[in-house]
Amino acid sequence: MLTRYLWSFVVLFVGTAFFLSGNARGQELYGAPSAAMANTMVTDTNVWAASNNPAGMPWLAKGGIAAGYRNAFNIQKLGTRSIAAVLPFRNSAFGVSLQSYGFEAFLANRIGLSYGIRLGEKLSLGAQMHYHALTLSEMYGRTSFMTIALGARFNATRKLTLGAYINNPNQSKIADFNDERSVSRIAAGMSYAWSTRLRMTAEVQQESGQTGGVRAGLEYVPVPSIVLRCGGGTGPALFSFGFGWHRKAIHLDVASFYHNVLGFSPQVALAWVPGRK
Repeated sequence: MLTRYLWSFVVLFVGTAFFLSGNARGQELYGAPSAAMANTMVTDTNVWAASNNPAGMPWLAKGGIAAGYRNAFNIQKLGTRSIAAVLPFRNSAFGVSLQSYGFEAFLANRIGLSYGIRLGEKLSLGAQMHYHALTLSEMYGRTSFMTIALGARFNATRKLTLGAYINNPNQSKIADFNDERSVSRIAAGMSYAWSTRLRMTAEVQQESGQTGGVRAGLEYVPVPSIVLRCGGGTGPALFSFGFGWHRKAIHLDVASFYHNVLGFSPQVALAWVPGRK
């Protein structure tokens, strides 16, 4: 079984050249399941935790691998290709994520390594390290920098889960000119399972230099193989929706944001998760 997952990671790294090529497009990608719920992700335990809150990875019993694409506002040059993988080890898990955003004049690539560990049956902690590479046209050249992120997840009760995530708390320097810094982000929230079919999420999110916002989402499972999702929030105001189709280890998820000025941002993700039905 371990050999199978190691091969998955080999395939992941072979795909790096494609996802980090000059033809890649992107924006920050959270994975279609959380995107359909207004990007509420601090309590998620899917494969995309390798790219988001790493504290969710240890709860994924057998790991998995996923790939996604988002086309922001249906503009060809504003798309994102992203891939994530999780490999469990005892009460912990390792994760890898790759992401690329931009076009010829502005290309942003990111490679991330993540680690999460369960401390008992209720608490898990996680940490990430990201390497960013920016290409800012021929005039400004290229630059690179590192960021870190920390996350926590706590099963408060059988139905209530709490989570928190902070990304780039020290605002890593991008360039000496004007002391330009990368964006930091903090999020804290909860997930409440009303039943086995209905789940609610809510988060408070804040990015440096921006007004904070509140996000909330709903997830409903009408039949075992179908999941319906929706969400909304402020800072900026948005509405999101989507669905998932699961067949054994294969998960197909579709989502879209709607901005009242800029329009729709469709997103799709395909995952192989052998530990879930």
